[in-house]
Amino acid sequence: MRRAPYVIAYAIATALIIAGLIYGIRSSWGQGDNKSGASSTPTARPVRYMSSDGIIENIERRLTQHQGQQMKATCPKRVPTTVGTTFDCKVYFVGRTDVIAAAHVKIGVRGEFDWKSEPKVKSTPTPSPTPTS
Repeated sequence: MRRAPYVIAYAIATALIIAGLIYGIRSSWGQGDNKSGASSTPTARPVRYMSSDGIIENIERRLTQHQGQQMKATCPKRVPTTVGTTFDCKVYFVGRTDVIAAAHVKIGVRGEFDWKSEPKVKSTPTPSPTPTS
């Protein structure tokens, strides 16, 4: 009769292990209701913005040095600091209103940025063919 308490203890331990395995499998495979509040989707971080003033100054200074004429750039006032964010700035000669180039900017880590300019191609009208008789 002394074996009866051991048998009951083994049965209870086995039941607890099986229940734990079932719970673990259901939790990790996402079966059943997720009442714990845990989510498998990452939480969204708030977007942080920075002023584009330093970017504008850099573009104007470098293009003025390259062109030998005073240049002006306009960019969005505030841009996201998220790595990989891209945006365009318009480039003008000072005192003129026609856009002569676009500066394509890409945000890097810790607010660093890289940019390259591309001249705006002015379309020239195609001459119409001369009528032949």
